[in-house]
Amino acid sequence: MDVNSSVNDITPHKVSEYDLLRSNERYKSLFLNNHTVMLIIDPVSGSIEDANPIACSYYGWAHTQLIQMNISDINTLTYSEIEYEMNLSKEEERKHFFFKHRLANGEIREVEVHSGPIRFGNSELLYSHVQDITDRKLLENSLQNSEEKYRKLVENINDVIYEVDSTGIIKYISSPICKILGYTSDEMTGRSFIDFVGSSSVTLLERLALLDEKSELENEYQLFKKSGELCWVRLSTKGDL
Repeated sequence: MDVNSSVNDITPHKVSEYDLLRSNERYKSLFLNNHTVMLIIDPVSGSIEDANPIACSYYGWAHTQLIQMNISDINTLTYSEIEYEMNLSKEEERKHFFFKHRLANGEIREVEVHSGPIRFGNSELLYSHVQDITDRKLLENSLQNSEEKYRKLVENINDVIYEVDSTGIIKYISSPICKILGYTSDEMTGRSFIDFVGSSSVTLLERLALLDEKSELENEYQLFKKSGELCWVRLSTKGDL
């Protein structure tokens, strides 16, 4: 019995298979065991190709449900807006996004997304790391509202309130003194307070510079108006150096 055999070197093919297997195992380990919400998305259709266990827990849908969904089922933007953002990520023009995502229970959460292209075989998909920042945004909004309320309070009282740094540069000054002197806030902010002080009051400023945080001083001193005139004001100051 004659046997004819042909021999082909398939070492490169086997090495490629081995590398692919190792790559897939590494991907599965990083993806499935990651403690960050992760999604794999088709940038053309917007379909969710994969979601790790943390993503399923966060959004409230089972894995079998999530991979049947489109990112537009989660993102509150219109599909055309989402498509535009995905194209930016696909072309790596932008990798950092802020969105509002919808959970299974209907709740809307603020999220920060880091996204970029990833290749699987002949397909180019997008991976997205999703971080919930709802509490952070609420805190930021609360602080902003508090700052606005404080600023409105300051601007609507007759007392002159100003803040200077350790070198005497004006960091903030309220509108009453601006009206008295004829300057705008922008014209005074960033300049040295001594620029507006008459020569007879320079010694007073030197004393103010020596105040410790418990010292207080009240005195009358002169300021220059924008017109060049001098006016007298009474200053009550507490050191906070």
